[in-house]
Amino acid sequence: MKRFMGMMPSEEIKKTVIFKDEFNMKIRIDAGPNGWTITYADGSTIWKDDEGAGTEENYKVAAAVVYNQFGTLEEIKPVEEG
Repeated sequence: MKRFMGMMPSEEIKKTVIFKDEFNMKIRIDAGPNGWTITYADGSTIWKDDEGAGTEENYKVAAAVVYNQFGTLEEIKPVEEG
């Protein structure tokens, strides 16, 4: 998968969930069948390509990273994409 600044190509994104932390800062997870990206409130990203893992498995891995870093978060916007 080709990325730009850690961002997944839009055609790769199959699931997006946005959370907010205790300071109302937003954290976004984009996941697809070939990887995931976490975008923090400051615009920085972390990501991993895991081809063949599937969208749900990639989302679960990314969500575990976010919850490990922040603890309790509020899911504010789940978006299912194509």
